[in-house]
Parts: sequence; structure tokens; C-alpha cells
Amino acid sequence: MKIIDKWKDFLFGFISIILLWYAVSLIINKPILPAPIEVLSNIYSLASQDIYIHLGYSLV
Repeated sequence: MKIIDKWKDFLFGFISIILLWYAVSLIINKPILPAPIEVLSNIYSLASQDIYIHLGYSLV
């Protein structure tokens, strides 16, 4: 039962963050904050580029 509760909490939090992100991107309506759908659809193309090098530099 506790595992199901943890998954429900996780899904509620994840969906809440995505909806909040989407709402703010609609309000701002600038390219600085794209909608989550645009970001998620472009993740694969970013991963095939040198994003890992940039990620490494950011974490150092």
C-alpha cells in the first residue's frame, strides 16, 4: 500500500510541475521559457548533440 501511495504522490507532483510550467510559459509567452511539450519533443535531438559536455561543465 505504501508503494502505491508513493507513486500517487510522485505522479501528482510531476503533473503539478508540468502544469505549472505550461501555465507560466503561456503567461510569459517568450522563447526564454518554452512549453514542456516543446522541450520533451526536442530532448532526443539534444541528447544526440554535445549536451553531455555542457552538462559536465555546468556541474564542475
